[in-house]
Amino acid sequence: MISCSSEGCDIQTDANLKITLFESDAELQQLTDSVTVFGSGMPDSLIYDMATTDDLLVQLDASLNSCSFVIINGTIADTLKIDYDSQYHFISKPCGYAYYYSIKSVSFTRNRIDNVLIIDREINFNDKENLRTFY
Repeated sequence: MISCSSEGCDIQTDANLKITLFESDAELQQLTDSVTVFGSGMPDSLIYDMATTDDLLVQLDASLNSCSFVIINGTIADTLKIDYDSQYHFISKPCGYAYYYSIKSVSFTRNRIDNVLIIDREINFNDKENLRTFY
């Protein structure tokens, strides 16, 4: 984030990709298994470690047009790749600029993941679900 002011910024300025996790055989029952998440090819970039959560918040890299994440559900690993565009966005004078993203496509391995749906292509500060992942 770059700002033109010494005033404090009082809003969230990180645009995080929100991924929700669901059981495939239940009607929108959220996943109860623990998950571990890290950047693909970067096992030391741990984002979640055996977390019991039904949604994941991950940051994308504005200097790239795709990111891949390894999601380990129980003992089975899958890779989720997100292709996206980055847009530099002016927030306000105290908050400066930040990046928004727009999802172009998603691909994934099917070791345990059954399907991934794009719910909202626009990634900004609204904390909305972007991807729904079914196991």
